[in-house]
Amino acid sequence: MATLRNTPTNLLKVIEPPSSSLSLFRGRVPLQKRFVGCSLLSTARNAHSKAPPQLSDDGRPLPRNRAEVLLRMFDEERRGRLLMVRRVPKFALQADVELLFEEYGFPVERCVVFHRTTNGLNYGSAHVLLPTPELASAAISKVSGAPLFNRRIIIERAGISYLQSISKWPDWTWGWFASPTAEVSQHRTRGPLFAPPQDILKFIRQSRQMCIDNLPPKLNIRRDFKWLYPLFHSYNVEGISSFGKYPQTRSNAHLSGYLIFVVFNSKEELEHAKDAYNGYELLGRRLELSVSKPPKEYSWEQNKMHAGHNSGRDLGSAKGTRLEQEEEENFRKWVLKHNDRSLWI
Repeated sequence: MATLRNTPTNLLKVIEPPSSSLSLFRGRVPLQKRFVGCSLLSTARNAHSKAPPQLSDDGRPLPRNRAEVLLRMFDEERRGRLLMVRRVPKFALQADVELLFEEYGFPVERCVVFHRTTNGLNYGSAHVLLPTPELASAAISKVSGAPLFNRRIIIERAGISYLQSISKWPDWTWGWFASPTAEVSQHRTRGPLFAPPQDILKFIRQSRQMCIDNLPPKLNIRRDFKWLYPLFHSYNVEGISSFGKYPQTRSNAHLSGYLIFVVFNSKEELEHAKDAYNGYELLGRRLELSVSKPPKEYSWEQNKMHAGHNSGRDLGSAKGTRLEQEEEENFRKWVLKHNDRSLWI
């Protein structure tokens, strides 16, 4: 039985949804040719990437975002005891949040923290279920403002109106399974992560993380991810980062300074997508696609001029050399920066 990642198996079961020929795809490569080409990469995909789409036990589609997951996890009675914790440090774990509440004398019945596939960090929030509504009210006044690592948390009730208000758009950062149709309603999500991946660097080592640069400025993080799915719906995508902004210099002044990272299931799929869409025009900007590699200051070959994700060639590996451990540490600095948990524990 295939399930949501790290989700209790009794919540879900596998059902194949009806296929649809409707396509919203508009691009440089015809849909049929592009999907057939991608299907030739099946030998490089693992069993998880080819798993059929998943539906809940009651036959409803798999939850599209974190709000829908919470609405199914907590019935009406529990929602009266459910708290939303904001300003959670992005490297914090479920156990950290539970321990904080328990230190203030509030036993936690359940705590839910969602994590990103691309770097293992959380989304900056947590949901905590307390035993009674009275304890939930007391926790808002006593625990809100408490320090958790490098932040002071904010606590409020996570009512039904709040959850419904943020449940409109799919959470594209979860990734998806390959689909022959670009229709967003047929989007086959991979589901959320309730714990960070054991190895957040494997995508970079295996050349499976793509950098999409020169994005149009001021895209809406939740709503405007929908442009990405029609382009890459026929590939197995394991996760997507949030939009990033980097400082512009004389050497990159022609770029917008906005980018995202997309993790593919295989290096072959990444290369296929890069060849198909490098230079694709989106809202007046031509996208620049490249394999994600650490910038020079984080590369173990710091004196080489070809480091960075726009280098265009593979610098090899430090494996088996005295620089192997240094490479691991530098990779983590590049991916996590000040959100590296080891800096705070």
